[in-house]
Amino acid sequence: MSSWNIPPLFESIYALILCCLVFIIIILQVRAVFSHWYKKAPRLECNAVIILIFVFCIYFFNFSNLVLAVGLSTALPTKNICEWGYFFTQLSYGTAKFFSLLFLLQRAKLAHTMTPLFSDKYFNKIFPSIVVIIWLVLCGSLVTTPGKPGHLVRNSSGQAGLSNSHCEANKVKQSRITFLIGAGVITVVVAFFVSLFLYPICKLMNTKKELLCDAITVSRTQFKQVLFWSLLLSTVSLFISLLTMTVWPLYEQYLFFVPHLDYFFDSFCTFLLLGRNRAFLGDICCCFCANRNSDQKNSSIMKRKTIISENSSLAQDTSALIADWKITAQHRLLTDASTETGKHIMDS
Repeated sequence: MSSWNIPPLFESIYALILCCLVFIIIILQVRAVFSHWYKKAPRLECNAVIILIFVFCIYFFNFSNLVLAVGLSTALPTKNICEWGYFFTQLSYGTAKFFSLLFLLQRAKLAHTMTPLFSDKYFNKIFPSIVVIIWLVLCGSLVTTPGKPGHLVRNSSGQAGLSNSHCEANKVKQSRITFLIGAGVITVVVAFFVSLFLYPICKLMNTKKELLCDAITVSRTQFKQVLFWSLLLSTVSLFISLLTMTVWPLYEQYLFFVPHLDYFFDSFCTFLLLGRNRAFLGDICCCFCANRNSDQKNSSIMKRKTIISENSSLAQDTSALIADWKITAQHRLLTDASTETGKHIMDS
């Protein structure tokens, strides 16, 4: 545990909430594929299948990391999780980033269709090969790390938790030069991927509108919106990953929440980076608003019908009262007339 003495219960609940959110994202992705993707194209293209493989791998490894985070904060279901849990968390995190970078390469390739900076050879062969090499180096460094990554710790009397123990990571001595080199490489990779999405936007903004016809102007505007989405979401995801891999190791006691947040935002941004998923969410929101408006409309119609029925019943009651009043008045007039006639007869 860190010097802040964070309660294991808080870490467990925090990781469990994010785990549920990622699981909801997975469910939404499955629904989007079967209800929206197949609706647009009954047979998915090869590129779409590859992208879905990358996406579900990202979801799976991020979800696995959050499940392991819950297990490490409770030392459940077995105490041995402290010995292998941290190793698999690091390996799973590196694998998730591997598929995430491959997915971003596919998105960047799409972004460069109108204003290409690199040929397809770079996106299909050279850049993926570099990502594979980075992942293999990461896996090799994890495998060759000596010792057990974590150990079991009993909760103190003042520490609340879902169990009576939790896991703590062993401190690994790392040279400052090695850390700086790794942080520098990660920073360069993040800056490179951000520039891949930033370049097409700058290129489109510098294109003169007078040289374009109306149809191209419309497609250019729509394409620019897609590029802005890609730039924003990829920057958020990469920035949090950069924070996790460079700043968090130096201030674990203050930024304890960053790795779990990285798992969630990586999945969330990946989901929104797909245009079909955004259209799927738009359809859900439209259906919800339409149902809400129809419910409000039906409610207002029912209220109007109720008011009309109440008014009609009130009118009937009023007309009945008026009729009773007329009968009573006529009866009184007849009674008074007969009385006066009797008096007249008696007087006469």
